[in-house]
This record gives sequence, structure tokens and C-alpha cells, in this order.
Amino acid sequence: MEPQAAIDSFKNVYVREYRNSVADLYKEDIKNGTSKDELPSWYNYEYSLTTQFKDGKEGVLNYTAVTFEYSGGAHPNQWENWLNFDKNTGKRLTLKDVFMAGSETPMSKMLLEKLIKEMATKLDNSNIQSLEDLQNEGILNSTNMYVPDNFLLEKNEASFLYNKYDIAPLCNGNHCSFTALCRNRKIHDTSNQQLRNRMELILKYFPRLTEKQKEQFAALYDLYTDWNSKINVISRKDITNLYEHHVLHSLGIAKVINFTPGTHVMDLGTGGGFPGIPLAILFPETNFHLVDSIGKKVKVATEVAGAIGLTNVTFRHCRAEEEKDKFDFVVSRAVMPLGDLIKIIRKNISQEQHNALPNGLICLKGGENWDRKQCL
Repeated sequence: MEPQAAIDSFKNVYVREYRNSVADLYKEDIKNGTSKDELPSWYNYEYSLTTQFKDGKEGVLNYTAVTFEYSGGAHPNQWENWLNFDKNTGKRLTLKDVFMAGSETPMSKMLLEKLIKEMATKLDNSNIQSLEDLQNEGILNSTNMYVPDNFLLEKNEASFLYNKYDIAPLCNGNHCSFTALCRNRKIHDTSNQQLRNRMELILKYFPRLTEKQKEQFAALYDLYTDWNSKINVISRKDITNLYEHHVLHSLGIAKVINFTPGTHVMDLGTGGGFPGIPLAILFPETNFHLVDSIGKKVKVATEVAGAIGLTNVTFRHCRAEEEKDKFDFVVSRAVMPLGDLIKIIRKNISQEQHNALPNGLICLKGGENWDRKQCL
């Protein structure tokens, strides 16, 4: 259909529906002696649609449509629709086309953080600091936070839009007219084939991950990329190899032991959280205690674990000699010569056995090499 023909078709349908809606009321008013000059204003319907295309992320075309409609109610309505199209194929890109499987939960958390900050500014209320505070303002009372279909893959970021009643249907007074635009920090999307391959690599070796575990693993790339730009915990030249050189390497320990529920494991010299955080995702019923002598690295590990909702990890900023608690196993990525490491952690090995392997030290070396030492 040609553009003008489409417009004419829409106009004819809109006018027909308008007449069907108000015709009987109009006839009744006229019958009762109401002059045309005295007819109520709600008979005056208005409708406008403003659209725009612009260049977005490389290979992506952004489309925005702003709709304004007044149909006789107390106030007019306005909403926006955002779409993305692949420039080469013309295909509309959906959330599933663009973002990693399992990324909805960490993305929702990031969007919620951004929404809290934005609404505190928009409503000029610095006391808005939590989900509960938003709900007190009539926001997110009837729905959980979610990743909306309204999004744009812009040149330097992904933007998400919630229209007026999407997340605040019960807002009162001045608050009812807000539109919450959340500009998220950069999201790495699965249109990047390399990133898809990285997650596929984990699923190749660990195909039985739950949806929650997939979400947690999927979130690591963005979180470590973000934190590594502030605090260097991984070589910046190596951050693109996060899954191969750090996540999958850490999970190599699962090749030699399947920790029983309730096992206590200390990750000594955890740095930014390796191998502790990947192992904590894989073994959610095992308790992990991550220790490092460098405080800023412990901060990164703590923030990453919190962002993905790990509840089976604790952290301590201290030297190895200072940690006195007992554990079934100590894991490490060879932070010092093996002989020195054994001397330091011998005091930390519990004598109570709970696993198929005797308690002791499991130490990862470079590549796929590992050592297990019994330290009783």
C-alpha cells in the first residue's frame, strides 16, 4: 500500500469509529435543544502521529512514533513507540534478537537503579532511594520492574522507554503525566557474534544450567567491563576474553569435584572474584568465602556478586595469614608458589569430610592445569 493510501485508510476508519461512538449522543443533544455552539468540548476528537527515522547503532535504524490523542476524556493521552530495524535486511529487531538469553533480570535491576535516580530528580524528591519509595509515589505498585519492548539501540547506548501508564497506572495529581525514560549504561548485545560464542562455550560444557544461572553468567560481561574501567582487576587487553580465560577457567574446578550442598569453600586471593564467583553461580548450595589483601578488588567482587543476586558468598579484605576460619576446601588461582600456599592455608582445612574428595587445596594454574593437594 502506498503511504498516502495508508493514511487515507486510517483516517476513514478513525472517522467511522468516531461517528459510531458519538452519533447517538449527538443526536440526543440536538433533540434536547442543544445548539451546535453549546455542544460540549468532548465532541472534538484530536489525533496526531509524528514519526522519525535516525541512524542508531552500527547497522541499525531507529524509528520513533509519537502519538497524541484526545477522545473526549478528562485529558489527552500521548505515548511513544520505539522500534529498531536491521539496515541490511529490514527486519525489526526485538529484545530476543538483541539481548542475551537470561539477561532480563540483571537488566531489570540496572533499569530500576536508573529509574530511582531519574524519578528522584524529576519529582524533586531526594528521599526516593528505593523501590519502596517509588511505590509510595504510585510507581510500580501494580507491576514488577521489567525490560520494556520500547527500546532504541542508539550509537553509544541502549535506551528504554516506559510510557505514562506502563509502570504508574495509579499516579495521582501532578505525577500522572510523567514519562520515565531510562538511559541504561552500555549493554553488550548478542548481535555481537563473539559474545554469543562466549556464552555458547559455557553452555557446551555446562548444558544443564538453570535460567537463573544463565542470567547470572550472562550479566558478568557487562558488570566486569564496567567495573574494570574503574578498578583494574583484569588486564584490559584481556577483558574480551572474560568467559574463556576467567569464567570457564574458574569452572574447571567442577571437572574434578561436584561440591555437596553445605560445603564451605574459601577462595584465597580472589582478586575480582575468580574462581569464587563463577563457582558460586554453578554451586548455589555451596558456601563461598572470598578473601583478598587488596580492598578495591574485594569491592569489585562484592559489587558483582550483589548485582547478580548471589546469596551464597561472603567477603573479607585481609591477608591469608589473618583468616582463621575452617573450610572444607581452599581454591586459588596460584597466587603464590604452591609450597608457600600450602603452609599458609593448612590451618584453614577442616577435618570433617563431606565430599567424595578429601578436604584440601584445589589450585588452578594457567590454561587447564590444576593441582589438588590434601592438607590435613
